[in-house]
Amino acid sequence: MRRILPFFFILVLLVSCSSVGVQEQTYTVYALGLERDISTTKHGNLHLDKEAEDFLAESGLDYGDIVNVAFLDKNVKLPIVPVFSSASAGQAALALRTTDVSKQYDSLATLFINFGDFMTTYGIATRDVYNDGTWEWVAAEGVTFPLRFDITLVEKAGFKREVELSMLERTNKREDYPHLDDWQYANFRQVKTTGMGNCLYRSSTPISDELGRDSFAMKAFKEAGVTVIINVADNTWNEVPNSYYKDQNVILLPMSVDITSDSNMVIVAQGLRFMAENPGVYCVHCKEGKDRTGFIIALLEMLMGADINEVIEDYMVTYENFYGVEKGTEKYNYISQTLLQQLEKCNIKGTENLKEQTEVFLKKLGLTDNEIEKLRQNLSV
Repeated sequence: MRRILPFFFILVLLVSCSSVGVQEQTYTVYALGLERDISTTKHGNLHLDKEAEDFLAESGLDYGDIVNVAFLDKNVKLPIVPVFSSASAGQAALALRTTDVSKQYDSLATLFINFGDFMTTYGIATRDVYNDGTWEWVAAEGVTFPLRFDITLVEKAGFKREVELSMLERTNKREDYPHLDDWQYANFRQVKTTGMGNCLYRSSTPISDELGRDSFAMKAFKEAGVTVIINVADNTWNEVPNSYYKDQNVILLPMSVDITSDSNMVIVAQGLRFMAENPGVYCVHCKEGKDRTGFIIALLEMLMGADINEVIEDYMVTYENFYGVEKGTEKYNYISQTLLQQLEKCNIKGTENLKEQTEVFLKKLGLTDNEIEKLRQNLSV
């Protein structure tokens, strides 16, 4: 026993040292600059100099791992995720996307905050927006590029369950959705919750071919007779050809994905005021018609008297149609929490008096009693 015991302790020591080595191994990547739409997105995401697949192969890290990211004078603990929606609202994460990649740079390792702005939050850069709708990021004082990021493992698979629940996959091919009609494929539908009239629709974008749904959405706009359009994705449509869409009463209000930010609340107020001032057949859309659109539609639904279950069901139709999420599943319930979290940030909570709570919120945004009443009247038609 005396011979075996020292060997046992040595073995334990070696295993322990090996585990520490894995924990402390550093994988280094860089942000090369702030080039618009290449290194950065308008939402504050920062692309790194490594393809997602290469990152996974070289680092030994995997989806669901929690890592420490050291840069500037900061150490930020965040999970590695395959899609943006894996992170909860307001959570920072490292996305390694290998699916749903619509642009070449989407496949780069990306630091982001879900429904937030990574670069501003962590003092890397601020965004300047110009009169023509273009924008650029300007490095914060003392920040130079290439900017180094040292990544070390904190907890193996510490975020694995959340990744499993949030995994979403869709394609942009019509033939992959034979069970949907053209309106459903375009995420175009009438809002039919309690108290709502027959004049409100929601949709994915009809003016960008990025999702492969634009032509179907444009046709649906015309078939439904939409006359008033609230576009919360785009700040310009210079490249959009003349169309039914351009002949309508359109307002361009580019919201960021930081849904409840102060700047977005100004935009929401502008959009609702526009609807109050312009009776017609309305359609609200962003890119997918899922999150930014979903938030605004939820406000309108509650203002008109819908209960929270109706609001969630309408919000989740997009996830059912685009991603095959089944109602009543743990995944369905997990994803629906995103909307509830956003509403709570606006002090709209629980299940009681949602109509009154929403009205109080709209008044805080600056809408008058008269504007709220006009909005209700227009939506009741």
